[in-house]
Amino acid sequence: MGLLIVTFAVAMIGGVIAAKLKVPAGTMVGSMIAVAVFNIAFGSAYFPAGARFMTQMISGLFIGCKITRREIAGLRTVLRPALINTFVLLTACMLMGIVMYIFTDYSLATCVFACAPGSMVDMSVIALDMAADTSVVSVLQLVRLLSILGLFPTLFRLLITKMGESDSTGNAISEASAMKIDSVPADNGGDVRKITITFLCAFAGAVIGGMSGIPAGTLIFSLAAVSIQNVAFDNAYMPIKLKQFAQICAGALIGESVTREAVVGLRYAIVPAFLMITCLLIIVVGLAFLLYRMGGIDFCTALFACAPGGASDLALIAEDFGASTPKISIIQYMRVISVVVFYPSVIQMLSRILDQL
Repeated sequence: MGLLIVTFAVAMIGGVIAAKLKVPAGTMVGSMIAVAVFNIAFGSAYFPAGARFMTQMISGLFIGCKITRREIAGLRTVLRPALINTFVLLTACMLMGIVMYIFTDYSLATCVFACAPGSMVDMSVIALDMAADTSVVSVLQLVRLLSILGLFPTLFRLLITKMGESDSTGNAISEASAMKIDSVPADNGGDVRKITITFLCAFAGAVIGGMSGIPAGTLIFSLAAVSIQNVAFDNAYMPIKLKQFAQICAGALIGESVTREAVVGLRYAIVPAFLMITCLLIIVVGLAFLLYRMGGIDFCTALFACAPGGASDLALIAEDFGASTPKISIIQYMRVISVVVFYPSVIQMLSRILDQL
């Protein structure tokens, strides 16, 4: 219990400092960096795995609060961008893995799973079943996740500002809205009844999602339950402080995974990691610009929808930028589920082809 309290305190201090410094998504990024540094220095950061359930549930809850009948009517514009994003990202990351396989001594499964745009945990578990080097997979996946959550938001802010200044259509957001503080449904005086109903709906959905075995099921079902409640009764509400708590917990969970061993292991993968992150940034920006030009999705939303990071983490960050989190969630989850479903079969097929060459 003592380590948990210390870890949470470190995370909260880091989140508050980063938020005061106006770092994009500072609450989560600051807590993540603070806990990572603490864990590397002392090796004693601790955050219970059960906190992931609560964090994902709260993330789904806040996204669900934003889904109204009007949002549902507008989501029909997301299907085509979601399909394009999923196909392009999965194909591009698969090609990156093949290139890494050609120029390194790692196995094909190791390289492809290391570059896979899916959950770090899911990819490591699946990689283990396919005889891949899970240490390499987890290290490169960790680099990808930390880069997307820690570096990409700052770069996105610059790009969003540039687009906001150069686009007269009003589709891209301005610098002011890029730095927008968290927004939630208007404060209704802390209606206890609405808060209780919303929390119970989210909790019930999260439990069902966790039992379903579906990737990110906790978040997806929590989101679905609150969305149904809000569309049906228009009464979903939760105070902003709860989302800030979820951001701190999310940062602490990620920061706790950064150990001395993981940092030492990075020296063997510095070049592959640098090339992977550089290629990912180019792919994400190019793909986001394509989806934006196609219409139906603003540039800020497109950037976060295309970034292959944690679905719940990106949704929390995107909220700070004024992006459409429901659209981001749909596109992100289509990608996450597609990776889990299709990657193992494709890798097996590629392995058989290479064996025959």
